[in-house]
Amino acid sequence: PSKLGKLFDMDDQYSTKGNTSLSYSAPTKKKQQQDEQKTGMQMLHACYAVIVLYKNGTPTNLGNHMISLVRLPNDGPFRMLLINAQSKKPVAQFALTASFKITLLPNNYAQFFDSQNNRFAAYFGKEKGEEVRAAFMTKLAQVQYAEAVRAEGQLKDLIIVDLTLGTDNPVEQNDLVNISYEIHLPAAGVEYLKGGPLVSPVAAVPKKKFKIGDTRELKVILGLDKGVRGMSKGGKRLLVVPPALAYGDRESATIPKNATLLVKVTLNKCKHAAAGATKASSQQQQQQQQRQVAS
Repeated sequence: PSKLGKLFDMDDQYSTKGNTSLSYSAPTKKKQQQDEQKTGMQMLHACYAVIVLYKNGTPTNLGNHMISLVRLPNDGPFRMLLINAQSKKPVAQFALTASFKITLLPNNYAQFFDSQNNRFAAYFGKEKGEEVRAAFMTKLAQVQYAEAVRAEGQLKDLIIVDLTLGTDNPVEQNDLVNISYEIHLPAAGVEYLKGGPLVSPVAAVPKKKFKIGDTRELKVILGLDKGVRGMSKGGKRLLVVPPALAYGDRESATIPKNATLLVKVTLNKCKHAAAGATKASSQQQQQQQQRQVAS
């Protein structure tokens, strides 16, 4: 059992049964409209998780919370709220700038930091935790894009959100990768953000091989070249790519000029440049030793 699991006191509680206490039933449309009229906030997505706060390095189990993506009243900014499951009151909120990041951890955990650099850890449950976490992360990327448009009129920076963790070492500059990806076009407006999964892609590429950072022969858009760095084999990400890192003023039958893209990418295979360099160095040393013996 993981140390983090022990902290959550979940090793026994969830070893034989799912996390029933974290099950989430979406409110009816009527109930959601009533809540929005009462609070002025627009609820875009929500799920339940067990939260631990690390303040000054000391962990405190905060218990079950609803992690909500909302828009504040009067067409205000987008936020992530932690709402206590018992009191129904918010205990923390997080600005959803493009730089805000939630890092996935093994066994359906994730972590994130507030503006005071306090660390929060979240456990999304055992049976459907990975699915719940991936759905939340997908919506998070879309809401971060909406916040960038609200605050600055356009997205300027690449948004990178992990959906599924991979295995093996992360890829980096000069590594050879084999990816598959889908391109989606984000729609505008809060009503779109309230919708379900991503709509059908405007383009799908089942296999693409390229060398990361090879500017002499760049085979993918810059957003993909930058966005796959740090991924591991089998990992999945959702990238929100601004036009400058996508196709710019070029257009096609399905992608308009200066389009922001949602790109869902999977890293299928990789060949690490460092491993190849180590192997080549070892072979050179062996050859040198053989020449010395022969002489």
